Parts: sequence; structure tokens; C-alpha cells
Amino acid sequence: MKRLIYTLPLIVLLAVGCSIGQVSERNYYILEYYNHTENHELVQETPLDMRILISETQIPRTYSRKQIAVRSFGPKLSYSDNNSWAGNLSELIPTLIDRRMDNYNIASLSQVEFISENPQYELKTKINNLELFISEYNNEMVAHINM
Repeated sequence: MKRLIYTLPLIVLLAVGCSIGQVSERNYYILEYYNHTENHELVQETPLDMRILISETQIPRTYSRKQIAVRSFGPKLSYSDNNSWAGNLSELIPTLIDRRMDNYNIASLSQVEFISENPQYELKTKINNLELFISEYNNEMVAHINM
């Protein structure tokens, strides 16, 4: 009887453990800046004499979630359970733009945040769509951004 009392919880735990489904893998994505994508012919010799504030990117609520929006080649839009953004897109995109502007030597000063000086200009960006298209036929994936 004592054996049954000790083995019964073990059997129950084993049964519950086996009934739980397979744990799905979670993927996190980032946006990165790649120097090899630069066109060196566009680099300015002398920057324009201006201070530019690069504001946070405006993103509609539909696409500002952590989960990546998935469009199945039609009007259907859903959110991926396994694929998420690793950071806040409205902050990541201005950082990428600022880096590009620095590398291309566009302005004497471009920053995401001005602390001691006032900017002369402000660069505002807005994302209209940021989706992952998945084909139902061959499971091919293509990312699309409309900015």
C-alpha cells in the first residue's frame, strides 16, 4: 500500500508530462545595419551644415506589436506565435537611419536625441506596413516593408 502511495504521484506526473505537446521554438528578430549595403559613390565629402533630429518612427497599432504580422497572400492578417521582434521597432529604425546618415556624411550632426543643442530640422518616419508574407503552396516567406 505504501508503494502505491509513492508511485501514484510519479505515474500521474509521468502521464501529465507525456500529454503535454511539443514545445515550439521561439524566434526573435532584429534589424541590423550592414556596411556592405552602402553605395560609396553617395558618401558626401563635406556634410551639410545642419543639425537633424531623427524622431521615433510612427508605427500603426497593427504592426507595433512584438509578434510579427503575417499576411497569407490576401486580405487575411494574423500574428506569428513563434516569431517576434527582439526590440522596439519605433526606436530601432531611427537608430539605423542615424547610422546611415553618419556613414554617408549627410549632415554635420544627426542624432536620435538632442540633449545640449537644439536641432534645426526633424526627420520623421512612418511605417505603413511591415509584414511577413507566407505562401500556402510552398511555404515560401518574403518580408515586405512600406515606409
